Amino acid sequence: MDINWEPLLPIEHNGPGLEYKVSYRRQDLDEDWKEHTVKRHSFIVSATPTFVPYEIKIHARNQQGWAPEPRVVSGFSGEDFPSAAPDNVTVEVMNSSVVKVSWGRVHKDKLHGHLGGYRVNWWRLRSLTDAKTKGQHGERHTHAFPGDRGHGLLPGLTPFSEYSLMVMSFNGRGNGPGSHVVPFRTPEGVPEKNSAFRVMEVQKHTISLAWSPPREPNGILTGYQLQYQLINDTEGLGPLQTVNISDPAATRLTLKDLEALSRYRFYLRSCTTVGCGRTVTEDSTTTAKERLGNAHQGISTQGWFIGLMSTIALLTLILLIACFVNRNKGGKYS
Repeated sequence: MDINWEPLLPIEHNGPGLEYKVSYRRQDLDEDWKEHTVKRHSFIVSATPTFVPYEIKIHARNQQGWAPEPRVVSGFSGEDFPSAAPDNVTVEVMNSSVVKVSWGRVHKDKLHGHLGGYRVNWWRLRSLTDAKTKGQHGERHTHAFPGDRGHGLLPGLTPFSEYSLMVMSFNGRGNGPGSHVVPFRTPEGVPEKNSAFRVMEVQKHTISLAWSPPREPNGILTGYQLQYQLINDTEGLGPLQTVNISDPAATRLTLKDLEALSRYRFYLRSCTTVGCGRTVTEDSTTTAKERLGNAHQGISTQGWFIGLMSTIALLTLILLIACFVNRNKGGKYS
């Protein structure tokens, strides 16, 4: 047991030879005071039982005599780790990201100190969208609930996932043993936003869009919701058009019958049976005329290519004519 007190100020010594008499005894037993005289303002009592109540008083004196009789205060010997784990641990799912954890309180005789509260440790094992077997515990998370209580809420969980948790009490010395491990699952939620969304190709009346699925679908994807609207020169927005994509494997879509040389804004969300998640946006402007990029309007229809081929044909014809004339004159050539 470590006993400390505020020392008297020098002006309060009122003479030389200041020292302190430390007196203590067990509060729960009928025993005499034990006394020690020291010159410092601390004293350690060794070999005390764990966390038992004591009566303590500090009496000062100098060479002239004793100070007035001090008041008696109560204290405890040193704490030890709690020796029992909470029992009857249960988990109640509140929604896709919050659960309520309940537990049986540890008896005060097993706390071996002042109860600081209860601590819940939990791990995410896997996403339920993953058909593979369970892996090792993921990163451990901890949340402390101070005071003498029997339940608490755990927020910020990932929807549609498998978890496990345990509960322990703690005091000033540290944590007690953990409870038995309790597995639980969170239900489906709305997906996170798509990890990528971009414009792939722009024509006079069409725009092709591509996207990637969300990193955390938080459930079984049922498809996507694509919305778009016209943006005029004053940044005003036209009517919102909606396209529901029921294929969760789709990653590309071409919108047709758009206005030429017009700016559009696109909104994409991933959906589960619970609903659609956060939106990602992208802007693009249609062209003034069709781009010649398909099979029957390929490179062979470009002006520079036609001119080049015509020049080559003309030079070849001139060369053949020269060879024919030279042969008629009897000339030799390779």
